[in-house]
Amino acid sequence: MTLDDIFSSFRESVVDLGLYQRAAKATAKKELQQLNQYAEQLKSNPAIEGFGSSSDAMYFYDPRTGTARNYGFRESSVEDRVKLVLFQKNKQYCWLLAEAYEEFEDYLEATYAYLGSQDTSSWLMSDFGNISITDLVDKDYAWYLDRAKNKRDAPQSILTRLRALYPQLVDVETNNKLNVNLKLAIELIAHLRHIIVHRGGLVASRGTFLESVLKKCGLWNNGKYHKGYEVFVHKFFGGGEYENTISLLEIRVHPEIPLDIHHDLFGEVTGYLMAYAVLVYEIASGKA
Repeated sequence: MTLDDIFSSFRESVVDLGLYQRAAKATAKKELQQLNQYAEQLKSNPAIEGFGSSSDAMYFYDPRTGTARNYGFRESSVEDRVKLVLFQKNKQYCWLLAEAYEEFEDYLEATYAYLGSQDTSSWLMSDFGNISITDLVDKDYAWYLDRAKNKRDAPQSILTRLRALYPQLVDVETNNKLNVNLKLAIELIAHLRHIIVHRGGLVASRGTFLESVLKKCGLWNNGKYHKGYEVFVHKFFGGGEYENTISLLEIRVHPEIPLDIHHDLFGEVTGYLMAYAVLVYEIASGKA
């Protein structure tokens, strides 16, 4: 296992996730077009107005009788179905982001394992556990990977150690052509992943979420943070009644022109993961 192998594996995984996102986008677009066409038909033909709703009944099989029992019924208008398609699309995007971040975690662990296997001084003494230095001679990469995966507070602790090993990484985090604090971006994605997995993408309070992210990055400053950070974090939430819901749907830009131009939020956040992974790879391998 080499750094090239580790980075290549991560890159290919993110490519796959990008393709899944594009497939979800294409499917949703087709469904929305069909619903919009149907809505126009309803407007132009009053005779079929009563057929504009769809009905769905939900069933389960009773374990005692083996018979089907209804447990829910819902009638949906065209507008309801449009919302459902958008909600489903957003959920797919969110779960793909969660998977992308988990791939990023695996990448950091694998990279850290490689660094330790090549130079034990790259690791903190606590990383080795209860083992003598002389016994490390016989330990292979798999042993280091297992230790990296079980490192306390990983992957944040791994990132902290990488920053100590490579000051250049710290510099690029805050001084880059993207004009984005990459430390903040990575921590934001970690928090988004946690909320997606454990709370279905819904936060109790956007303000509390922002505070948690900024504190983890050391950017809270007793609430006197740069307001640009708030704009950056809140960009990945919906508006109005959905202000506490993570939203990675495309944002239309230049609505005044007829072209369908959007900003890809999913591509933006996965792009930060890829950018950071490239930085770690190139700096650690001496290619930067």
